[in-house]
Amino acid sequence: YERSEYYDRVVAYYRGLLSPYVDELLDSEIDKMADRMAASARMNEIRWDVDYENNIYYTDRESSLRELKEYILLRKEFLDNVWNE
Repeated sequence: YERSEYYDRVVAYYRGLLSPYVDELLDSEIDKMADRMAASARMNEIRWDVDYENNIYYTDRESSLRELKEYILLRKEFLDNVWNE
């Protein structure tokens, strides 16, 4: 980075705000969000059932949530390695 003050601010932001937020997201917030959206998600699946059946990437809601959490966890591990050197 050409400007060390910029780099230092990015690192401070990641360590102080973003990393703890992602930890909280993984620990509890994703599950809370999923619970709040459960009824809407069920109605969506009923309404768009044909589209879900034709989508080779969609399995079920629980699998999608697991995949999302895994993606976020792996991405956080990568970013931790980048910004916490």
